Amino acid sequence: MPVRRVVVGTGVALLAGALGLAVWLDQQAPPAAVPLSGSEMARALSLAPPAAGPESTAAPTSLAAASVQPVRRQSVSIVAGQEPSDMVVFRLDRQGRLVVDEATRLDIEKLFAQNEPAERLRKQQALAAALPPAAARELAALMVRYDNYQEAQLQQLPAGQPVNSREVALYELERLQTLRVQYFGTPLADRLFGSEEKQQRELLGQMPIDAN
Repeated sequence: MPVRRVVVGTGVALLAGALGLAVWLDQQAPPAAVPLSGSEMARALSLAPPAAGPESTAAPTSLAAASVQPVRRQSVSIVAGQEPSDMVVFRLDRQGRLVVDEATRLDIEKLFAQNEPAERLRKQQALAAALPPAAARELAALMVRYDNYQEAQLQQLPAGQPVNSREVALYELERLQTLRVQYFGTPLADRLFGSEEKQQRELLGQMPIDAN
């Protein structure tokens, strides 16, 4: 199945070309797996509150491409692409709200990169069915914003533009940050991209003033 390519942020592409560096570290691994009983699985899917007692911790297992593994008050996962090991995990806080940070953004990028629009929508709907209602709405809104942002980035900041100096690289990074604020707002853009942008600026600070 052909796969739609996600355009990596122009700032990242510029730095990868100028410095030969890729900037990102996975921030969190899923907890150890604990199987759910039939009654627990039914309770999780119906979004009923968990029974009294210590919290159950569970991690996503290898799933078919469209299957979802709900984990009470922890996370919901789905296979992003064709391989069972290619899992994305959307985490929940104790109030059942979606945890939104750079790891969330990377998982959304995986869903866009490895699925055609119709398949991506099907997986998003499967996730929404297993998430608490508030988290499902948050994920849907975030997916729409990311889709719009990506389209704008393709039009306004196409990848592959030559970078001949640190000043040009900084200018392109500023344009990218402005676009992110436009589509996500300042607080959300900082949560999704802030750490990456900080690393980019640090790397640009090490770049020669003239890099012809």
